[in-house]
Amino acid sequence: MHLFETAKKKINQLLGMDRMGDAITELKPWTTDHEDLYAELDNLAARLASNDKLLRKNEIDHGQYDILQNRVRDAFQGILKDIDQLLDIHKMSESSIRAVKQVNLGRESIEQKKFKDAFHYFEAALQIKPNDLEALFYRGATHIALGNWLDAFEDFSLVIHKAKEDKVPVYALVNRGIIALKLGQMEYACKDWKRVKFDLGHPGLVNDLLELNCTTNE
Repeated sequence: MHLFETAKKKINQLLGMDRMGDAITELKPWTTDHEDLYAELDNLAARLASNDKLLRKNEIDHGQYDILQNRVRDAFQGILKDIDQLLDIHKMSESSIRAVKQVNLGRESIEQKKFKDAFHYFEAALQIKPNDLEALFYRGATHIALGNWLDAFEDFSLVIHKAKEDKVPVYALVNRGIIALKLGQMEYACKDWKRVKFDLGHPGLVNDLLELNCTTNE
């Protein structure tokens, strides 16, 4: 990963010097295991050569040339982003990858309304990676589907507690508020929904709930 970050700095320097062809050459060794990305870079190199040829033959003016070059640059940046994502995946530990697979299987089970199966997949994910917020959230959603209100409340509370202050999942707060209402905790429910509306800026998700159940003086 460190090696790619070093290569990326050089690539960005080449882009800054308008040396797109050299930037493509520099990036190609990082795509040898991904034929589609390698082929895309070859295609971009061919487009660069074609653009230069058209300009030399006066078949396009400099304005048109710049437009074509910018399109190549945008496509190149997309490939660079794809490689970043691939390396991030490789950086994940084997256990994290297993956890992601369990979460995905759980989500598929929810879509198929196989909630007990989904619960077991999310449980497996959390055994592998106990602080996985996505697995916690979906286990909470599964508890709702199975009628386990207290367990769902606990899972959504864990998600909210463990999330970073500026990245609290709004649906965890919405759902916890709905559960609190079912459990007769009106004040608690209104507090969560007001946080969604006023602190996190998503009034559309909770306006109806607030109007029906809460007094809003803000």
